[in-house]
Amino acid sequence: MNHTADYNRLRMLRAVTDDEILIRVALNVRMMKTLSRYGTNRLSEKLGITPIYLDTIQYGKQTTPVSLGVKICQTLKITPNMIFTDDFFMESETDKSFLYHTFDHKDIGMRCKYFREEQNLSLQDLSNRLKEANYPMSVNRLQKIEEGKETLTLVVFERLLKIFDIDPNTFFYEELEGE
Repeated sequence: MNHTADYNRLRMLRAVTDDEILIRVALNVRMMKTLSRYGTNRLSEKLGITPIYLDTIQYGKQTTPVSLGVKICQTLKITPNMIFTDDFFMESETDKSFLYHTFDHKDIGMRCKYFREEQNLSLQDLSNRLKEANYPMSVNRLQKIEEGKETLTLVVFERLLKIFDIDPNTFFYEELEGE
């Protein structure tokens, strides 16, 4: 089931602030944690983080690395859309290969590069588009993200998804050349 059109329609209705992204992710993590019958201590132990750090995520107190967001999805056996978007109840089944794939900073960066190139954007073009969206980011920083040398946060991830015109499931489920 492809929700890309619905997802894009909802995203285009209004600009989303950083705080709104953090709160949406926080609410989704708390809801999915509860539905999956995980307590904070048990989930934080599975994720390899402290309960205090998990609380900062599930109450929207700080931005989260995308790699940790993915690990939360995999632990709870849910799709990326269930954490990163508002339409998570429309999801039916998690792609099994997603559950067992390790998405480290390098893999996430490689995916960013793949989708940037799919849009025929240079790093400078991407930097310009982010600046136009009132989210300036240098070419150097974008290059570091693509090389896996800098952590991609959920807030920046949201901005990139808008520019690439894809939903989170597409970002993580798409088979890249050489995978």
